[in-house]
Amino acid sequence: ETVKDNLRPRWASVFHLDFDAESDLEIKVSLHDDCSGKEYDVENDIDMGDVLVQVNDIYHSSLKGMAHEVILKNNRGSLKLWAHESKESSTRINLKLRGYDIANIELGLLGLGRTDPFLEIYKKHDYLSAGKERWQLVHRSETVKNHLNPLWDEYELSVEDFCDNDLDKSIKIQLWDWESGGRHRIVGELATTTSRLLESMAERGNGDTSKKFTFTSSNDNESVGDLIVLQAQLKE
Repeated sequence: ETVKDNLRPRWASVFHLDFDAESDLEIKVSLHDDCSGKEYDVENDIDMGDVLVQVNDIYHSSLKGMAHEVILKNNRGSLKLWAHESKESSTRINLKLRGYDIANIELGLLGLGRTDPFLEIYKKHDYLSAGKERWQLVHRSETVKNHLNPLWDEYELSVEDFCDNDLDKSIKIQLWDWESGGRHRIVGELATTTSRLLESMAERGNGDTSKKFTFTSSNDNESVGDLIVLQAQLKE
């Protein structure tokens, strides 16, 4: 997975490992700069460094509600790693989402600019013994350029990865405005659960707002647009 133009990337991809908490499983993590499509001529991706790490160390730090931070070789940055137990499931969730009447926060020259919206979906982890919580990124949509009523691509993810097989687990959906320099701006967010998403599918086309969700700004709690669920179903 590549996160473009960002020196503090957050990846959505997860990796499943068969792991025994009593074992000494070691993994190697490598970071690369994806040079495809760059203006300058580079044949291969640039190696940014790697590190060997014990999965046990990641797991036990995560149980305390803390990331396990490791330094890459050559001091080219650090990585924060998390791990938690997961129960394998064959069930998948299929989603197709649409934004409606999104606030325009990018007027630009002569007022002709438009917001470039994309979504980030997070699930909540509670570490009760440590009194901490964490929001894990599970999906980042593509960006729809210059559009206040964006239609994002349909996508599918395992229920295991999406909500840890818990349809009532807290889900957060953030609405962002894409910026070419990587300093994307948050427009608003909403709280929901997988169950509510499944129950809120539009019945009268992509303009049906009867079961809409509303994004609110974190600054003043004002509405900054709506989310319409066009498709939401579980598949085996």
